[in-house]
Amino acid sequence: MLLRDKDREKLITIFSGVDTAFEVWAYGSCVNGDAHEGSDLDLVIRTPGFRTASAISTSLQPLS
Repeated sequence: MLLRDKDREKLITIFSGVDTAFEVWAYGSCVNGDAHEGSDLDLVIRTPGFRTASAISTSLQPLS
């Protein structure tokens, strides 16, 4: 199963201000179809050379 549209849109909003190259991998129940109302979205964030998370976290956009 693919990522739900609403989850994809949220990720685009959150990561829109990041100017560092990166990949976001989603996995778990929200991707494989076993999610329920209280499920979270499991993510892996990869950067070239495995840069630290602070390279991305300072540019994240909050959801309103």
